[in-house]
Amino acid sequence: MAMVAAACAAPVEQPGPSHLPAMTTAAVDPVALGRSEQLCGAMTSTDLEALSDGGRYGPGQPDVGRHGLPACRWRIARGSEFLRIGVIEGDVASVGRAPGYRVGDGTGYQLSSANTGPCDAVVSVPRTPPGFLMAVHVDTAGDTTTNRCRKALPQKLKALQRLQWITDETMAGALRELANAMQSLEDATERANRHTFPDVTITPSR
Repeated sequence: MAMVAAACAAPVEQPGPSHLPAMTTAAVDPVALGRSEQLCGAMTSTDLEALSDGGRYGPGQPDVGRHGLPACRWRIARGSEFLRIGVIEGDVASVGRAPGYRVGDGTGYQLSSANTGPCDAVVSVPRTPPGFLMAVHVDTAGDTTTNRCRKALPQKLKALQRLQWITDETMAGALRELANAMQSLEDATERANRHTFPDVTITPSR
């Protein structure tokens, strides 16, 4: 499966993830890139419920990427639908005009052109080793109405934390911010649902 990875509202003209240019591997301490098993430990079935078709499909499976870089995939639906997260070679300049959005103290870039359907995105944060990005692919798992790149934000944060590319403090702050945003949306929806028109009595004409 091609590997990449996350989102904004407008469609983009950026080519798909397979066009992300490969770069010469930088001289980076392998520990800084993490291990596939380390990534797989980032999430449980509970953490994947929001992305899945309702089923529980067991733990993540190591899925070593290009040049042996760490990657993991988690089944999120029957068949061959997965969440896949891993480390790839590349830099922010390689994503071109892909729209950016906040991920912790860094930025995610949606590479897939559609705002529904499978998501491909990449993420860069200040602690990302030079010459590398975190890539994310999310299949639909039957969800064809929401932006999967944005919906997978909590999972991206957990992976970044497991790679030690964001601090626990940054992780906690980002999750609080996300929870507050979701609560605001729920409150607005509830207010809209409570809106009623005044009763009108119609008297038949004689």
